[in-house]
Amino acid sequence: MSVKACRSGSAGRSICVFDLGKTNKKLLVFDEDLRIVEERMPPNAHEERHHHSRARQFFYVLSGTLTIELDGREHTVSAGSGLHVPAGTPHLVANRAQDAATFLAIASPTTAGDRHVT
Repeated sequence: MSVKACRSGSAGRSICVFDLGKTNKKLLVFDEDLRIVEERMPPNAHEERHHHSRARQFFYVLSGTLTIELDGREHTVSAGSGLHVPAGTPHLVANRAQDAATFLAIASPTTAGDRHVT
């Protein structure tokens, strides 16, 4: 991971843009209060069902279509749409389409150290 650029933000915090290279994730903003990641999920891929005790998340689809299971209910989220996941809610993000999906995963506070497989 390399830092592409940093600048001073409010309350004396640094805001940095990270580049994760050839991976499917770009860490755009990372501090204790906010994490924004651009992710590319290949077709027929999914993550493990999990929840975050403290962090709430918002998934915003840039291209393609995601299926997001939220507390046992499936939601189809297409490009230009998003879905809020409250803290403590079991969820799973999947790409069941034939094309890759690109999306923003926004968390507040950060999900670092706050992922619990359910």
